[in-house]
Amino acid sequence: MSMLYRFDIKNGDLFISSATNGEVIWTGKPKGYDVTQVLPIVGSNDCIVLLDWLKTGLENQKNLLRLDSHGFTVWEVGDPPKGFVYGIERGVETESYTGITGIDKIQVTAFSYSCFSDQIELGSGNIIKSEFVK
Repeated sequence: MSMLYRFDIKNGDLFISSATNGEVIWTGKPKGYDVTQVLPIVGSNDCIVLLDWLKTGLENQKNLLRLDSHGFTVWEVGDPPKGFVYGIERGVETESYTGITGIDKIQVTAFSYSCFSDQIELGSGNIIKSEFVK
């Protein structure tokens, strides 16, 4: 399946355009914040977007989103799992993500400010696996 849309970042703005004719479908800053990373979801017209938590003061806020081709939020990643992982309490507050390391047909993998690598289900935005990686 060929991609119908193209996703680009320019000066913190996300540009969603037609892959066939280049027409811009949507442009802007999701939730009003700069975009630092965007990845298309293969087999979908959606993308995964990472908002710039450091530059825009989004620390401890949800900054990993799935957007549709018109810039609407499908989901924001859920809160981290509660409990202890290697002696560190997790789930006390929302964490910001600092990067996306991979994406496939069912999940996206991103790492958090507190050194966790999370596998996030593409359909729901729920964290399905979390691993301390520092």
